[in-house]
Parts: sequence; structure tokens; C-alpha cells
Amino acid sequence: MLGVYHQQRLRAVSIAYLVGNTLVYPTFFCDTEAMRLHATAFTLHALRQTAAARADIKQIFIGTYKEGGRTGTAQFYLDRGCRLVRRPAHLVVNPVAKLVLSWCLPKQHRRLVGVLAGDPPELPCGRMAMQSTRP
Repeated sequence: MLGVYHQQRLRAVSIAYLVGNTLVYPTFFCDTEAMRLHATAFTLHALRQTAAARADIKQIFIGTYKEGGRTGTAQFYLDRGCRLVRRPAHLVVNPVAKLVLSWCLPKQHRRLVGVLAGDPPELPCGRMAMQSTRP
């Protein structure tokens, strides 16, 4: 857990935890003043420094990539050196539910199995994730 203080007030909090050799960074919240002071970039930098200093951390998992691409949060992390990594996913869906979903809601079915808009349909199932490389 990392806190950012400004004028003796807690303005931002970031939470990360270690799973295997991956530092998972799922939570960050702040107030408006912290956003103006670029606390998001600061906490990412601090986490990357922590990862670089520890041999047991090989990567930082920030979150899954949202369809629609390089806007908002995704662009923020891509601009700061993160990269997209495709990882295989293990997905178990009731066969009848899968059939109904693929017929009635094909776009949602493709998202569920990890195929983003513009991907060729023959790509294997997987999830796109934002990952920070070691600084």
C-alpha cells in the first residue's frame, strides 16, 4: 500500500500485492488535487522502482485491456512504458449458454473469449493485459 500526502493530507492511495513473480496493481484512488499533482504517475513510478529493486518481481499486472483501445487509462499506462501482453485464459462455460451467447450476443461472446475488435477470428482464446516491464 502506498499513500500520497500533500499539505499533511492523504490525497491518494495505491494498493498492490505480490502473486508469484507478478506484482498485481489493481487499485488506485485519489482526490482532484492529487490528480492535478500527477499522483497516478508518481505511484506507478514508485511501484516500478520497487519491482526493479526486487529480484522476485518479474512483472507488474495493471489490468485487462479494454476494447476500444488507446484511450483514457490504457493510454496513460502505454505512454509510461507499459505494453500489452496476450495471455491464454482458461474459460469454462456451459455449452448451451455458450451457444446461446454466440448466437444472440456475438460481440459479447468474442469479448468473453478474449477476441478484441479487429482481431482475426482464428486467434486463440486469451486476455489482453496491461503489463509494466522492469524499468
